[in-house]
Amino acid sequence: MKRFNSPCLYCGILSRGSTCPQCAQAIASRDPARIKRNRQYDYEWQKLSKYARSIQPWCSRCKSIKDLTADHILSLANGGLNTLDNIMVLCRSCNSSKR
Repeated sequence: MKRFNSPCLYCGILSRGSTCPQCAQAIASRDPARIKRNRQYDYEWQKLSKYARSIQPWCSRCKSIKDLTADHILSLANGGLNTLDNIMVLCRSCNSSKR
């Protein structure tokens, strides 16, 4: 049976397993900073996140105004992009409980 490529769980790069070789090596060496860099949460993401939270200073689900985070609607691993229309603002509680 032919096995298809799937996105890496950490960086979204297509690979034969659940993680690409680079992320697998980072996991093996227990270097979380390297994994975070591979997840593409860079300076541009930080700017976009801050901007999204400034134009919508409340949670999209519960309307809370405390401890806000920006979250991808379609994750990077599933082909989403770091664009404003792919970001929703959630409080940390709603973000961690979403499915």
